Amino acid sequence: MQKIDPVTQRPQLDAQGKEVTEKVEMLTGFKPVNVFDVSQTKGKELANLRAIIRDDIKDNHRAAELYSSLSNHIGKKWILEKVRTTLRISLKFVDIMTA
Repeated sequence: MQKIDPVTQRPQLDAQGKEVTEKVEMLTGFKPVNVFDVSQTKGKELANLRAIIRDDIKDNHRAAELYSSLSNHIGKKWILEKVRTTLRISLKFVDIMTA
């Protein structure tokens, strides 16, 4: 494998100008193994942050509006970007409720 210079991000060259190579260990597969079961653990359960945030947003109307708006905005941008790059076309989002 080529040895990459961390500063220039280009292959490193030796004194003769040839690319320097290095051996790198790579994971090429996996195998099933035994794992522990949650019933084998002790102590109190970890906090469910998703539930805490969801409940906090439910109690605060403005926070719920902001979360919903941000979620919709991110979702629309992500979907449009995927469509645009996949189809290689130009797209523009227009909100028909305010147009």
